[in-house]
Amino acid sequence: MAARRALVLLWVGAGIGLALALAGIVRPAKGPAKAALSPGVVAIVNGQPLLQGDYDVALRAVAAFQQHPVTDLDRHAALDRVIDDELTIEYGLELGMARGDPTTRQALLSAVRDLVSRGFGEKAADEAFAAKLAELRKAADIRVAKVLP
Repeated sequence: MAARRALVLLWVGAGIGLALALAGIVRPAKGPAKAALSPGVVAIVNGQPLLQGDYDVALRAVAAFQQHPVTDLDRHAALDRVIDDELTIEYGLELGMARGDPTTRQALLSAVRDLVSRGFGEKAADEAFAAKLAELRKAADIRVAKVLP
């Protein structure tokens, strides 16, 4: 049961990471990576910081399937998983999945709406989201074909 829960948490974390990356909420760092990483960052892949919390989730998932205390090999496996997840996200973006794949698009829309609603009541979240959409519309270059009579 604990192993299944850990695996579910791993996939949920990966899904949230994918959604955030696709939404552009988490942006790659500008400029070259520095030798010393910021606190809370375990690695940088193509300018994208990989967070300690994501690594911790991956490590717990790896540990859940072990019959022994966590080893350095397990730690490397967890880090490799987080790095591979980031590379997979980048590849998905390169393939245009944010717009071209209906499942990914719906997951992204849901994740953005959920992120906006955190910390608000339902009505306040709706108002905050509507205000953000109005702001985005003002800044957007929108061209519409004549679809209405």
